[in-house]
Amino acid sequence: MNKFYAKKKVIDGISFDSLKESMHYMVLKQAQQDGKIRDLIVHPTFQITWPLGVKICKVELDFMYYDIIQDKTCYIDVKGWDKKKKKWRVTNESRIKKLLVEAQYKIKVEYA
Repeated sequence: MNKFYAKKKVIDGISFDSLKESMHYMVLKQAQQDGKIRDLIVHPTFQITWPLGVKICKVELDFMYYDIIQDKTCYIDVKGWDKKKKKWRVTNESRIKKLLVEAQYKIKVEYA
């Protein structure tokens, strides 16, 4: 069982950590077929290094794609939404890794 009781799902031979992530994949796959996005990458990995090239960790996001309508590359990490607390269900480790990848690669990671 995954954190927050999420259930794994496999679609198109790709393993997703939650039903929500797999459903998001289906939406993005359809958007790509409709010509709204292109270059969809599932589970892109980013290497985090210290200034002298020392490898710190790898950060795996859920999706990366180019949004044709917004004319930008999107970096997505799918998270659950806590309705009671009105905030994303994010672990401290996940929050830190998001900040590291954003700082090193000068990108903005969005939660979905």
